[in-house]
This record gives sequence, C-alpha cells and structure tokens, in this order.
Amino acid sequence: MKRKRPSWSNWFPQLSARPSPQDLVQIIPPLKRREYSIASSQKLHPNEVHLLIVVVDWVDTNGKVRYGQCSKYLSDLAVGQELVVSVKPSIMKLPPKTTQPIVMAGLGTGLAPFKAFLEERQYQLEHGEEIGEAYLYLGSRHKREEYLYGEFTFKIRLERTSMN
Repeated sequence: MKRKRPSWSNWFPQLSARPSPQDLVQIIPPLKRREYSIASSQKLHPNEVHLLIVVVDWVDTNGKVRYGQCSKYLSDLAVGQELVVSVKPSIMKLPPKTTQPIVMAGLGTGLAPFKAFLEERQYQLEHGEEIGEAYLYLGSRHKREEYLYGEFTFKIRLERTSMN
C-alpha cells in the first residue's frame, strides 16, 4: 500500500511564499540535540569537563559564510559562562587493568575520548600505578588545521619516558 505524500497545498492552501508562523512550526522539525564526547579525565580535572569542538563553517551558493548551529553557539560563549548540559554514559571504557595496553585511532574530533583516556593514564602514572602501553593513531588531512592536541600527546610521551 502506497503512503500518500502530503502536498504543499495542504500546508499552504493559497500557495503563499510567506507562510504563517503556525505553518512554519508544523513544517520545520525541531533541532536535534548535539552530542559531544568528553575530552578530559574526571580524576585529572575534577571540577571541569573539556570538550573538543571544531566550529563547522562553509560558504553557501550565494557566497555567504554559514556556521554549524551548535558549534558556533558554543564558540561564542564567554569563558566561564554557564551552560545547561546533560551527560550520558559512554560505551567507550578503558580496560579494567591499568597494565593492559590500549590502541586508539581517531580522526579530528573523534580524538576526544582518547584524550580523556590518555589523561586518565597520566593520572594513574602520577599516582604510582603501573600502566600499560598506549598507542594513539591520529588522522588528518591538514596538520595546521586538524592536528588537535598534538602538543598534549607529545608531552605525555616525554613525561612517560622520563618517569621510567
């Protein structure tokens, strides 16, 4: 059985190019929530939550610069400005034993949970725990634009080497 598709004439009986606000509310779906992975260890930063967000931007066919709705909003917040968020549990977890090795691969903002894993391992090391090897493979097209947290991973490597 074929489903009948609604026609524009159902929404706009006069085929107006200027729909009423009531018609727009029915036509335009609500914005979907945005989910971001936490990019920090709660043990290393007990009163903070770090996010890794890249502001999405592009030029439309008319030459006007456009931005991603949520990433632009977040980038425009002032430092220290409060924001209401919700946190849902991650399916990504570190192995149960700190000595177990971890292998991670991330592209762009996909690096966020792995930064949190590396910070957690840093915290464990600083508190005298033995930790396993950690390998992080990064992917990016342009180092200047997408080499996120490069200094951080280099610092971890140096600190781990000097602590052994």
